[in-house]
Amino acid sequence: MNELTARIDSIVQEKFEAGEFHGGLLVARGEQVLYRGAVGMADRARSIPNTPETLYPLQSITKSFTAIIILQLVEEGLLDLSGTLDQYFPDYGGPEADRITLHHLLSHTSGVPDRLVSIPGYWEELPDFSRDSLFSLIAAMPLEFEPGSAFAYTNTGFVLLATIAEGLTGQSYAELLQERIFDPLEMRDSRWIGSEVGEGIAIQYSGESAVPQETIYEGEAGIVSTLDDMHRFALALGSTELLSAEMWDLAFAAHALPEDAARFHPAHANPYGYGFGIGKVGDTDPPTRVVMHGGAGLGGTSMMQRVIDGEGVLLLWNNVAGPRPFLPEVLEVLVNGGGGE
Repeated sequence: MNELTARIDSIVQEKFEAGEFHGGLLVARGEQVLYRGAVGMADRARSIPNTPETLYPLQSITKSFTAIIILQLVEEGLLDLSGTLDQYFPDYGGPEADRITLHHLLSHTSGVPDRLVSIPGYWEELPDFSRDSLFSLIAAMPLEFEPGSAFAYTNTGFVLLATIAEGLTGQSYAELLQERIFDPLEMRDSRWIGSEVGEGIAIQYSGESAVPQETIYEGEAGIVSTLDDMHRFALALGSTELLSAEMWDLAFAAHALPEDAARFHPAHANPYGYGFGIGKVGDTDPPTRVVMHGGAGLGGTSMMQRVIDGEGVLLLWNNVAGPRPFLPEVLEVLVNGGGGE
């Protein structure tokens, strides 16, 4: 075990013993894996431990996959970023659908209400709406702001994007993921399960209790994957395996800024592109860019960070509710110090 790997392992064990981390972590430079490990229990009742092979819900990291599918369809000439919601989903019927564009939906600047924030009593009742019922409810609400005038993270916007892709292609969201991303990248253990639970998937906990299953819709969340599969995905970001350089430039451009936020739940401290947060690490000039997306649920968190101006990859999942521990420290070490085996 080299010095960097030992340092990361020491941090993981410290956070685990403090009760702050129960999950998996992979740190890599390109294809070279510097750390790959897991701690804690995937299923406490059956004493099944977390392992690097454990399937874990990606939560909102799923939005990055949705954005890639939309940008692929744009590249194929089947969609236009300036095309409107009423053009691609005429049955939606929400306010100003003739002004809300794919650009707005991808960058969280549409003003479409977030179902997790705008539906009264959502977190107390955890309602199980059909997707059509969800759209009817959201369409009856006023926009949070004029399209393009502010930034507010909205799960609903990405459900709309997935619905548009399904309607255009005649394929389900799960089929689109499989054909366009999982198969090309040989992500053999990844799939979209939505609100289902299954064997081999880490159970989510809050404190000592397993949390109730939330309703999850296409496009916003619902992918389960492993550290190794997500390593393959992270390495493909910015490569021509999935999109052209022109499309990646659009995905990684800062289309929305934190200072433009109309509300601060969920909080987003970094600029947002199309399905990716845009950050930086270190004090170089120009700064070292990092693209990322996180996820959170009632009982766990996830994070994917990819150093675009370099080869760094950091993947974390935690199946106990709470903050994402030690990410800045590990990312700084990955970019500025340490070596491989």
